[in-house]
Amino acid sequence: MEDHQDSAELNFDPVWQKAQCLNICEVEQLLRQPYARLVESGRSSAKTQCLEQSYKHALRFSKITDPEALTELRAALEDWEPPTAAQGGKLHSFEMAQLVSLLPENANVAKSLIPSMSRYSDNDLDQLLADITTYKSFGGGMGLEEDGQDELL
Repeated sequence: MEDHQDSAELNFDPVWQKAQCLNICEVEQLLRQPYARLVESGRSSAKTQCLEQSYKHALRFSKITDPEALTELRAALEDWEPPTAAQGGKLHSFEMAQLVSLLPENANVAKSLIPSMSRYSDNDLDQLLADITTYKSFGGGMGLEEDGQDELL
């Protein structure tokens, strides 16, 4: 009997269950230096063409380019729990990567593109998406609430 894998249910092969998924912005950052070295060297081969195409694709779709903002965003997403904690729980690494890569405009779009997100309320998701968007718009930075508590996002 084959294992049933389904990203909508966050059911992955055991080999992938503990893997950290990267979003497109993180991929762009990881490929930036190797690509710069490739350009400097002037070399060309099937491998270098693959690197070049991968980097250009990641660069095209990467919406958060500030490395510090991206690090802060990942930490915030790893710590995020829905305000209405009655359901949902923490985000899965796959969901974090998809949210940042796709940047859905609202909860309905997020749930359509990432079916596992349906376990969260629309209000919780809309707030999370608004918080993610601030990293895109302003380059990150975590503020302090008036009561002195650190914001998660």
